[in-house]
Amino acid sequence: VTGSKGSVLHTVDGGKNWMKKSISTSGPIGSVFCLDTGNVWIGRNDSQGVFMYRTTDGFESWELYYPGIKTWLWDLYFTNADTGIAALGWCNGCVGIQNPDRGGFILRTTNGGVDWTVQKHDTTIYSYFRIYFLNDTTGYVAGSDGSLLRTDDGGLSWSELTSGTDLDIWGVYFANADTGIITIGDLNTWTGKIYRTTDGGAKWTQPDISYTNHNPIFALAHSEECTLVAPQDGCNILKSTDCGATWGPGTFIPPSHDASLSDLQVDGVTVDEFASDKFDYDIELQQGTTSTNVTATTTHSGATIAGDGAIDVSSGTGTASIVVTAEDGTTKNTYTINFTVTGIGENAMHILKIYPNPVSSLLNIETVKTDRYSIELSGLTGQTLFREIFTGHSYRIDLSSFPEGIYFITIWSGDFVRTKKIIKL
Repeated sequence: VTGSKGSVLHTVDGGKNWMKKSISTSGPIGSVFCLDTGNVWIGRNDSQGVFMYRTTDGFESWELYYPGIKTWLWDLYFTNADTGIAALGWCNGCVGIQNPDRGGFILRTTNGGVDWTVQKHDTTIYSYFRIYFLNDTTGYVAGSDGSLLRTDDGGLSWSELTSGTDLDIWGVYFANADTGIITIGDLNTWTGKIYRTTDGGAKWTQPDISYTNHNPIFALAHSEECTLVAPQDGCNILKSTDCGATWGPGTFIPPSHDASLSDLQVDGVTVDEFASDKFDYDIELQQGTTSTNVTATTTHSGATIAGDGAIDVSSGTGTASIVVTAEDGTTKNTYTINFTVTGIGENAMHILKIYPNPVSSLLNIETVKTDRYSIELSGLTGQTLFREIFTGHSYRIDLSSFPEGIYFITIWSGDFVRTKKIIKL
């Protein structure tokens, strides 16, 4: 993705996360073409003319080329690492662009962008906008005033096709030599149209579109299965699943901002008092523990996790910082678990576990040491609601008759005392 102020972003996971790439320019980047990760070209426009950059080492460095033309670069397309086509022309209202070279230009390179030659210059139109190649030799260029061109020799020569419109063509795609789609943007009336051909461009028809708010259509995306997507106003899109024969409203799902966890476990057991909006936990581990394993589960499937796994506690303490990044790539939450390996002493022999929490009926209490324990359950006001004494290392309380709410359970034996918050469902 390219944009203003020399911005170049790169994704390696289908768009979930984006990395900013460095390039030595602050001007607007108007076009980008990625043949593969080893061959990426971008075009920059400013008052000095058109500049092109190429990287062959994964965005680490860029080579700068100057085609020697002062106009606006709209699109780039490379059929291989050497042969490429550029569509250029006038840009009305583009800040800082004087456009002294008027008309539509098609440039061609055979050495990866180092040198460019003008293959076509048409002063009867003001610009060429989009390029699409069906294969190494057959390609199409669309432009203003209904201009549509075809090449059958890799861009050396171009012939005119009848487009059926005198409006600006901003998108072009051919599924094969016969079936093609062009998208229209009328800037005067601020409306858009779609035209389709099934005979290689001899005639064009408007397919059925079950969507009435047709704004200018400035782009056209496609899949290998001939599913087409054309962006409209705001977050609305048009979508076709039959190679452009019929169109309907598509669904744009913005990336989720959910950076929460649905579960957080230590050695396979959910952390006591875990809640998706609670971010700090203190956990005691049994004496002799040198490593513990943290497992985190995101609430939203598109979020990513870093920092889970094995945690070293051989020094007697350890910290797990689990960073959850939402699908939008920017929203983040950090869940922190501070581990303490309990030292030798009476408290170390108890290691209390209370589960499940939240609880709807039976609450389990487990300790490592068999001993005589006192249990007390109280409400938020401090009133004692339940009291019992048991001997052993496990006990179960039936809370099914208790109202929903927050309770506190205290367990003690000798110097050992623990109080836990319980949520009753």
